[in-house]
Amino acid sequence: CNTFTPLLDAKHRVDKRRKHEFYLAIQVTGIKTNIVTAVHVTKGLIPEGPFMLPLFAQTRRAFPKMRKWTADGAYHSRKNYSIEDIHGIETWIVGHQRRTGKAKGSITYREKTRLFLNNQRYFFRQYAGHQNVESTNHMVEERLGWTLHSKNHASRVNEAICKYIVHDLHVLIQEYCRGGRAPTFS
Repeated sequence: CNTFTPLLDAKHRVDKRRKHEFYLAIQVTGIKTNIVTAVHVTKGLIPEGPFMLPLFAQTRRAFPKMRKWTADGAYHSRKNYSIEDIHGIETWIVGHQRRTGKAKGSITYREKTRLFLNNQRYFFRQYAGHQNVESTNHMVEERLGWTLHSKNHASRVNEAICKYIVHDLHVLIQEYCRGGRAPTFS
């Protein structure tokens, strides 16, 4: 998400220049449903990796039968592969060509990194469906826009989260209507 903040001059008058303030929305999305199950909004461009385990825990509480977890390269770390070690959930996180795959305490990290480096065709077959996360981002941006209009930080965070709630409601209503049912409100 993006917002424009006016720069103030010494006399507190609004200058014509504008600067970008970026907000990063990190979300967990169902790859078959496009439902956002967890979201965290941060200010600025910061590493996403540390947010994976808390978002996983939140999603796991809501969906205890989850079997597979995929993530892009921003989450590729030994700590994030602990999901597979601890919870037994199949984890597929895209690696980087420069990674060596040394275990350093995580056998799963070593196995999956080497699988990514040596057998990418198999790896990406397992990873298939992750592009639906990008589709979800696109759906939110197209329907609700990618700029935030609130003035303070807390309001901007809430506005970004509300965009995902509205997206989820839209998807649920759309699927409800596709099932041949007429919605009834009482």
